[in-house]
Amino acid sequence: MVNGASYTGLDEVLDKAYPGHRTNGDTTLHFGPLAAIVLASETAKDFHFVSVPPGTILLTPLNTKIKVSEEAAMATK
Repeated sequence: MVNGASYTGLDEVLDKAYPGHRTNGDTTLHFGPLAAIVLASETAKDFHFVSVPPGTILLTPLNTKIKVSEEAAMATK
């Protein structure tokens, strides 16, 4: 729930940099981060983005590296 709106996860986009581990013929486990996730919501019903199903949004992670001093890192241990 975000700002009172409920979202339903419809699909995930796996990051090819983190290949999965096949456990049997129809199951593959992925331990890496997702490349993206497709969400649907009543509040997004009028959204129409190119290459994304109507009424859905595609979220991709943003990575920002935050430098932590060695002192600060040791203080958290």
